[in-house]
Amino acid sequence: MGLMLVGVGEKGKKLDEKEVILKVEQLLFAYGKESTVLEEVSFGVERGEIFSILGPNGSGKTTLLKCLNGLLKTSSGSIRLKDIEVTKLSPVEIARHMAYVPQVHRPVFSYTVLDVVLMGRNPYIGDFSVPSKEDIEVARSKLEILGISGLEDRYYTDLSGGEIQLVLLARALAQEPEVLLLDEPISHLDFRNQIHVMKVVRKLSEREGITVVMTMHDPNYSMIFSDRVMYLKSGRLLGIDNPREGINKKCLEKLYNVEIDLVPLNGFNWIVPSHRVLS
Repeated sequence: MGLMLVGVGEKGKKLDEKEVILKVEQLLFAYGKESTVLEEVSFGVERGEIFSILGPNGSGKTTLLKCLNGLLKTSSGSIRLKDIEVTKLSPVEIARHMAYVPQVHRPVFSYTVLDVVLMGRNPYIGDFSVPSKEDIEVARSKLEILGISGLEDRYYTDLSGGEIQLVLLARALAQEPEVLLLDEPISHLDFRNQIHVMKVVRKLSEREGITVVMTMHDPNYSMIFSDRVMYLKSGRLLGIDNPREGINKKCLEKLYNVEIDLVPLNGFNWIVPSHRVLS
């Protein structure tokens, strides 16, 4: 199957027939004149879609997420959230629409888990106000969704790496965003919690219409849980696939410079790397 720049969702509608909530055009980002990280990246993401970004280390995946929510200022190009340039939105306005979960977060202060999740309510709380009963209920509901209500009174600094990742996801959900940006959301989790988190992400997409843009390390999870998968290498877009219609083996091999096999099992084509490195 060839590369696709237009995907087909579960209901069979083409991308241009649905609402594109996030649109990126000719994005360029560079650290100075000699260090271009992203170049001519263009894509659109539908409302309620799970859109994964695959690429080797150093391909610009994290940088792209930070550009999407305004943490990094692009060198040129356009990022539009519901037809509004992200650069024209204040940080608070962005936070009311987009939530970002980083790949790594090192806790400093001994806040309780509930306090950390409540920080996700900051875009809705005044500068001199305190969280309301409703804010606390929202925070607790997000802990419950992720199955970590029992951590509510634990100190954030005492958590494991996997527990921290789940708490950060709960904090992001407490923002009640339309777009959820996840940077390697399952990289620190065990097998059980990897499946649990990905099922929660899928549920949020299907039942609440939350749009998810996430970078992934494991191509198999990307293909199983995503509506579309974008291939990014050395800051350039190689193409976009719809896993439901097929997986572009040649593009994956070009992405990682390694020969792969597609092994059918339980209704999925599992991506298995071989020992042969391609030049």
